[in-house]
Amino acid sequence: MEQGKGDDKRRDNRVSIESARGRSISGTTDLRTERNIATLNSNTPRKSYLERLRLITKSPGFSWTFIFQMAQPLQILFTIPAVFFVALLWGITMAWMTVILSTISIYMPQEPYNFNPVQIGLMSLSALVGYSIGSIGCGLFADRLVLWLARRNGGIYEPEMRLWVMVPFIPLVPAGAIFYGVALAKRSHWLLLAAGGALINVGVAPLNSISLTYLTDSYTDVSCFPMQRLRNSGVIF
Repeated sequence: MEQGKGDDKRRDNRVSIESARGRSISGTTDLRTERNIATLNSNTPRKSYLERLRLITKSPGFSWTFIFQMAQPLQILFTIPAVFFVALLWGITMAWMTVILSTISIYMPQEPYNFNPVQIGLMSLSALVGYSIGSIGCGLFADRLVLWLARRNGGIYEPEMRLWVMVPFIPLVPAGAIFYGVALAKRSHWLLLAAGGALINVGVAPLNSISLTYLTDSYTDVSCFPMQRLRNSGVIF
């Protein structure tokens, strides 16, 4: 008798679950049917082929939103310290990379290297190797250090804690630049030039990644706007 009552209870539970599922499914279908579906206005005249090729298309009225969006990057850059810091850092690292690429293309075809265009392009592999080493090392070291600092801070995480990860990698950038410059001035072996370029990128990779993570952690709700304009600001610097 007790076993029969247990089977009846299980059967009732299954029926109630299936009915609940049925109500949830029907509810979702009702919600979907009640949604407003956007429709195109068929009476809108179609633009001609030449009108669609115009570089500038005038819109009716005067939009202050467009002017505000044009000025917004400067406002964000100079009013949010984290954005200014990251943009300045990106500008510095991009300047280092521009100097390396420019000098390689200028001096490597000359004596004593006599590199052809293919060999000059292969010199960029040193940057790839260095950037990969820096990214992997930063990934293995960053989270452990941040967790350790958060424990010391009573379990409270602060975005500025990530900046400490950049400290051991900062000296690698000027050290690699000096190494590269001295080797190029003395016309040393091309392997020394590649080693200097790789050393710079070992330091550049963590600086870029950590700075972006710091910016995202500092302004989580509005991080999309600084991120969209960060690269242009870095180019300006």
